[in-house]
Amino acid sequence: MRKLEKCIKLLIITLLLLTASTVTVLAQDSSGSSEPPPPEEEPASDPVLEVSASIDPSGGTVPAFSSYELSGSVTATSGSYSGSNCWYLSIDDGTPFCWLEAGSGTGSFLSGSLSVGGVDNKNYSFSLCTSEGAQCSSAVSIVVVKATPTITWSDFTIDYGDSIPSASANVSGSFSYVTANYEPGTRDITANFTPSGTSNYNIASKTVVMTVIEPAKTDQTITLGALANKTMGSAAFTVSATASSGLGVTFSSQTTSICTVSGNSVTLVAPGTCTIRASQGGDSNYNAAEPVEVSFEITKVTPTITWTPSSPITYGTALGLDQLNATADVDG
Repeated sequence: MRKLEKCIKLLIITLLLLTASTVTVLAQDSSGSSEPPPPEEEPASDPVLEVSASIDPSGGTVPAFSSYELSGSVTATSGSYSGSNCWYLSIDDGTPFCWLEAGSGTGSFLSGSLSVGGVDNKNYSFSLCTSEGAQCSSAVSIVVVKATPTITWSDFTIDYGDSIPSASANVSGSFSYVTANYEPGTRDITANFTPSGTSNYNIASKTVVMTVIEPAKTDQTITLGALANKTMGSAAFTVSATASSGLGVTFSSQTTSICTVSGNSVTLVAPGTCTIRASQGGDSNYNAAEPVEVSFEITKVTPTITWTPSSPITYGTALGLDQLNATADVDG
């Protein structure tokens, strides 16, 4: 009887009432130990995602006919996600629509370089969204504004009298230049640019430093020929000379008591040595020439005497008007 009791083990099922609707069943083996049943598996939950977006350039404005980039990311803080993503666009607060595919799953997404047109006074709002717009980032917006032209111009040095180098711009238009003067020295000069398309581009300007130098002048020489001697009473005459520079030559008398000069005309005043000087004062390109002088003699006039012989007279007869009738071509 005792041996039979050792061989037979009774399965004792203890029902413990835990709640009104939950019962735990413990199985007890021959050693008296018991274990709870394994827990039931819970259904998989949706992933928890973080979605962000940014735009470059930041600040909400993009110059006309330039480019921008959208960048964003999708991160799963729990669970996994493999759905497709899209950049959604809303224009002037209109209904957003899937505008540009942005890859799938989690990670970073870069749109690449995107171009804008001219100024249209519209607001473009972008959001990075997960599958079918289930979850979206905060919106980033841009407005297309006038672009400022790029002017290419740098400090320069020119010789006095030379033209200034022209500025250039990356769009069509016209330039005007403003400076105090173009005399030798260093000063600022400003290029003002007016674009052809003022609806899409701003007026622009650029200031650089201009240095104007006075170039080294060239020497010159004067060629003046010899002058023939003159006799008092001769008419006024002209003189001529040339400068190697091609510039005009001026004349002056160095002996005004003997001769005078007016322009290039020489007038005889008295017998003696007349000295004429030729000069050239130079200009911005030529130094003043070394003056050249030439001299000539003004001689006295030998009067011409006219005396007609009279009829013969008797010796001892006094000479009368008929005999003393000589004349000269000068006073005396």
